[in-house]
Amino acid sequence: MVIRNVNTAIKDYVMYTLKSKTVQLLSVIIIVLFLPVIANGRGIGIQNYENDPDLTKAMFYDLEYTKDKTNADRANAEKYYLAYLEKDLPNFQKAKVYCQLGVMYATAFTPTRGEKPDYKKAVKYFEKVLELEPERIGRETIRARTMLYSSPVFSSEERIAKGLKVYEWLISLDEDKIRELVLPSAPGESAISDLKLKSLSNYIPNVESGTAINVIGYTRSLPDRLLALMAINKRFPDTEIAEYAVKAIDKLSSKVADELIENIDGDFEDNKVQNTIVTATDQTGNTKPIKKSTNYEGSMSNKSNTSELGDKTLSNKTQDQKVQTEKKYIALYIVATVLILGVVVGFGLLRKGNKKGN
Repeated sequence: MVIRNVNTAIKDYVMYTLKSKTVQLLSVIIIVLFLPVIANGRGIGIQNYENDPDLTKAMFYDLEYTKDKTNADRANAEKYYLAYLEKDLPNFQKAKVYCQLGVMYATAFTPTRGEKPDYKKAVKYFEKVLELEPERIGRETIRARTMLYSSPVFSSEERIAKGLKVYEWLISLDEDKIRELVLPSAPGESAISDLKLKSLSNYIPNVESGTAINVIGYTRSLPDRLLALMAINKRFPDTEIAEYAVKAIDKLSSKVADELIENIDGDFEDNKVQNTIVTATDQTGNTKPIKKSTNYEGSMSNKSNTSELGDKTLSNKTQDQKVQTEKKYIALYIVATVLILGVVVGFGLLRKGNKKGN
């Protein structure tokens, strides 16, 4: 009940901020990083099933696990976690420990002890989690994914691309999939307990909400934010992230988003408006942000790879002119629609006033 109430409160706050003139979506980006702490009380996390002394000491110094927060000491926690990892452990247990090491360098540290975040180091630990457990579902594999895409080491474009992949994965999870792919807590665990299933089933929707909030927040820094929001809405219809995207579109386009989406030229298929929401993979297998095209027509066409090269048939000057022309068309459409709505509303109020006068 507590988790569900937190999720509802977060959603209500986001819907309010999306309508507010002083919207500050970025202020809630870190929410998703703290939601997992709620799950600690539900019996999910690292289990010292063999009473290993190194793991006992590591958890004693770990800010998230120690009962007395004055004992928290990241250096000592890392020292004993790494010593524990030298032993013969199953992959699921190694993944849990690597996740906790990443958390300590991303969010769970003590500034009063002079500890500071080290996001690059955290990313390496989180990547190790998914190398060990790329498919199974558990609190640690979820945390690793969410903390990876939201890491400050990545650009807004990269965060959006990674975040959308995580969101797509999260909304695909259901109880049957969790039962099939659950991350064990101890060797020999053959079935998920009802408590653990309930805990994960409550936890995942909170992470979905946090991911949706973050991704929409990251679009604020994009030069073509409207296109990105429209593409997100098209890619994830009838979802929470689509709801947030529409609210953001309403604010950007004077609350005539539906008319704009229906009348603007171009077909917003997922693989066509990807300049700001996906990444490309080069021949070495490394991901990199796609270079944003300055030609909207090119970015919406499969005839040429304009996301990297632009439209070779047009000069740079001609491309700029086309962009400006299309932007003017959109602006004029919005202004005209708002004026028409104003006239209709004004006429309606006038008629209502005349009826009262009679």
